[in-house]
This record gives sequence, structure tokens and C-alpha cells, in this order.
Amino acid sequence: MQARLAKALAPVLRDLETTRVPLPRIEESRWQDSVDGAQSATLWSQDGSGVGIWVDVGVSRAEQIAMVGDQIQEWAFEELAATGRATNWPPCPSHPRNHPLVARVESDRAVWCCPASGVVASELGRVTALAHG
Repeated sequence: MQARLAKALAPVLRDLETTRVPLPRIEESRWQDSVDGAQSATLWSQDGSGVGIWVDVGVSRAEQIAMVGDQIQEWAFEELAATGRATNWPPCPSHPRNHPLVARVESDRAVWCCPASGVVASELGRVTALAHG
């Protein structure tokens, strides 16, 4: 897989694994050609469905991680719904039944934040204290 995409994916995959969300099969593909230098791949679900993800190599590493986090989150919603689990991944520790966290960049770090309060819950790749049922 292309290096920048692989580096941006690594922390988000750790978050999936930590929260016991099934990991996708990842296949390099060059479907994203509308952005110069973009690196892309396809995520494959256990049911055989796939979705494309990509990273813009022209932005900071933190922005790349948050960008991939946002896209993986969309994939996780669908994967969790297909297995009958709650789709609010990763769950907001302050509002676990209301909404998931959102990926953002703050102080040059990719973080998961509460969308209601803006409070940072975790860096992407470090959701060890968060649980997902």
C-alpha cells in the first residue's frame, strides 16, 4: 500500500481493533485520480461490499489521519449496522447513547472530539479507554 495512506490508516485501524470492530480487508487501488498525488485504497467488508478511501498527500500528517478517520468511521457505521451493533463509533464518552465522536485536527494532532461540546476525548489511534458494545 502507498506509504502515506498506510501511515494515516494505522492509528485508525488500532482504534477499530481496540473497540472490537471487525477490521476491513484493505486493497490498494488508484480510484482517486481527481486530486494530484492522492493515495487511495478499497476497504472490503466481511459481506463482500467495498468502499473507497483516500488521503491527500498535500496536507499535514495530522490532517491525513483525521481525513482517513472520517472515512473509516463511515465504513464502520455500515459494518456495525450489518452486524446489529450500535453504529455510534467511536462512542462519545460524555454522550455514549447520543452520538459518535468526530475526527478533527487540533494543535497539529488528529483527535476524536465530542461534536456537541468540542471536548477532545482521545487522539486517533489511542481509544484504549473507550469501549464499544
